[in-house]
Amino acid sequence: MATHLENSGRISVASLVSNEVEEEGLLAIIRQSQDMNVGCHAIISRLPPTPSLFQLCDWSQIGVIAMMLPASIMEDAVTTFAQELPHIPLTAIITSPWTGADIVRLLKEGAQALTASMRAPVILNMIRLTYYHAGAVDIDMSQRAIRARMAFARHEPALNPLDRRIWSLLAQGYSNLQIATMLGISLSRTKHRIKHIFRYLDIHHRAEAIKLFDDSRH
Repeated sequence: MATHLENSGRISVASLVSNEVEEEGLLAIIRQSQDMNVGCHAIISRLPPTPSLFQLCDWSQIGVIAMMLPASIMEDAVTTFAQELPHIPLTAIITSPWTGADIVRLLKEGAQALTASMRAPVILNMIRLTYYHAGAVDIDMSQRAIRARMAFARHEPALNPLDRRIWSLLAQGYSNLQIATMLGISLSRTKHRIKHIFRYLDIHHRAEAIKLFDDSRH
């Protein structure tokens, strides 16, 4: 049974973000809840976190750590805090493009609940699930991860050789115009095939395409 409740009966949350914009967002979300309170707050400007960061809070009074960070630094942050404070459950709120592999790594490293939603009710529910040790991955992330995995399983027949070549070049950082020039096809055809690739993989950003391509090679 969870025990780190304030005298008010609220869950005491340590809020960790990467910049001021996220700071305002996460603090406002937690403060609008009737069953939570911000027990500690910090901006993580670099990794690994400085030793002073661990001195900011009375960690004995914290019930949940909630991290709102980009996927690029979330894994290292989760690993660090899970090692330093293994008794405090952790919610990971990812603020940038992610893949199904990110879910697996973050759960493996110690996150108990994951969400990429910026909707207050979803974030608050994930924090509650974490606090009561009933962690989960939010439904949108779960469904997208499943669809992405299914796409990998069948991408050979659905993505033709040209698509796979475009995906490869895109993953190497080439622009649409550069890809069209290198493959000797029109820019409009290149854009059309990239849209097809994105739809098939159920993604919306080039960064996601790059990560999925890297994951598919491992």
